[in-house]
Amino acid sequence: MADAGLTCQSLVYVCLMSDYSLPNLEAIMVRQPSDVVLIVTNYLPARDAADRLAEVLKNRLPMLTLHRPDQQLGAEAFSGDNPIEAQHWVDHVLAPFLEHFQSQPCWLNMTGGTKALSLAMLVRLRWDGIDYKPAGKNELLHFNLRPDGNALAQLNDVGSHAARTPLSDIDATDVARLYNHSVNTSESKAKMFAEPERYTLAEAIFSGLSEQDTGLEALFALFNHVWSEQRDDIALKVPKVALSISEALSKTGHPQAITDIQAWLERFNALADAFHLDHQTLTLPGNTKLPANIQALKRWLESEWLEQLVYHWVRQARVPERGIALNVYGGEDPRNSSTHREADLLIQHLSRTYVIEIKAAIPPDSNIRAIQTQLASLQDHFGRAQLILFVGPVFRHQLSEEKWQAFVDRATAGNSRVCSTRDELLAALNLEPSQGNAA
Repeated sequence: MADAGLTCQSLVYVCLMSDYSLPNLEAIMVRQPSDVVLIVTNYLPARDAADRLAEVLKNRLPMLTLHRPDQQLGAEAFSGDNPIEAQHWVDHVLAPFLEHFQSQPCWLNMTGGTKALSLAMLVRLRWDGIDYKPAGKNELLHFNLRPDGNALAQLNDVGSHAARTPLSDIDATDVARLYNHSVNTSESKAKMFAEPERYTLAEAIFSGLSEQDTGLEALFALFNHVWSEQRDDIALKVPKVALSISEALSKTGHPQAITDIQAWLERFNALADAFHLDHQTLTLPGNTKLPANIQALKRWLESEWLEQLVYHWVRQARVPERGIALNVYGGEDPRNSSTHREADLLIQHLSRTYVIEIKAAIPPDSNIRAIQTQLASLQDHFGRAQLILFVGPVFRHQLSEEKWQAFVDRATAGNSRVCSTRDELLAALNLEPSQGNAA
């Protein structure tokens, strides 16, 4: 019998499929078998899930041989809900199929599928071992099914040293591919700026806005006015927008903030020389084609600074890089962008999936209920993910305490979490700050 704690190059691994295929992928990646047999009923979501799992396995384990008895010529389709029907399928389709592997150890992963199918598998076939992945647990349990002294079958641990195996984190993009036929990510051009400087500045922006720094609030209000609220104004569709400093600051509600903004502009210009301030005029990037470094800085200041800061916090909490993906798009048809949904941050860690939507501020003309609807629309695109909305200080300060609490309550009722600080985020992710990096 194969050792439960080790991979086996000749192992045949039989997996029951449902529409939730992540536990199958986790088990297969830790088992590293030579052959995988997917048991798929005629339930269409399970068939689609099996097809997508096969594509992920083809990329991750190219030496693996994948088998689909349901796709064999003349194979009988079955629902899996009727115990007698399931037993008939096991006897007449699966058992003859597995006879081709008589010289190899054969294990069953019974995490997915239906109860009727699991029952048929257990009573009609003899297994070298059985795996089961408990929901929400980062481990794979192993059992034998052997008769006891009274010839009654019972489950036994494979062995105290090997009754369970910890699972490794799956790549976040692979999780997206398990539930979407088309997956892609967008790269930020801000990567042209060195990471330490970006993250240090993002931390400073978050702290400054949280503490309602007058100069920083004035600048971000001005950026929002030029780059968002008035982005369709033909007068602002130019490479450089020059504004009277008194007029510019009057739009922000901070008419006396001239001195305060100078230090922040110098910090922004350390990434790219994009802002100029003299005694009378403030010049900033406009809403047209810009040099690559200035366009990257503009996009970063609009929203990416907060997305990358949240990513940085998660990495600091020791989540492996492969378990985090920024700006992941998932959908059914790669030719139809309307079917796609974007996860600002997709995290797969310790067998849990999280989708984080990040909002630096409330978008112009946006109903905050629409933001929660947008978050809820991500639910079916990335498996059984916990949905988290992380909002920046500007967003938080735009709402009164009463409206904020009502907003949080509605999100909670919709099975989502709302966070506005680093500590709240790490708590929602069941993470703790790494030593020396606590907020």
